[in-house]
Amino acid sequence: MKNILCAVLVMVCLAGCAWAEEEFPLKNVKVRTIANVAEVQGEITNNSGQDYDTAMFTLNVYDKNKNLMGSTKIAIQNFEEGKTADFSAVITKSLAGWKTCSIQFDSGL
Repeated sequence: MKNILCAVLVMVCLAGCAWAEEEFPLKNVKVRTIANVAEVQGEITNNSGQDYDTAMFTLNVYDKNKNLMGSTKIAIQNFEEGKTADFSAVITKSLAGWKTCSIQFDSGL
């Protein structure tokens, strides 16, 4: 109970996030940390010029000094060109103090 009361942090990335690939911009990224588990939510848009049945990405989260704090894999199903999709991912560590994030396209089918 003490951890939940003391460790709930909600931060919103409204601007200034760094993108590994401009073909898949992120927006409205939120990181919520409870104890030592972080949930990352946001939106990703497919501006790649291709449709994907499944698109796989690596999401990286950094602190203000651009040190990697954590990363996770996300998959977007039926990701058509021009479509914006919601995503949610869990990183099993605290991301308190995060500043920015990046997305890397890994593969697509």
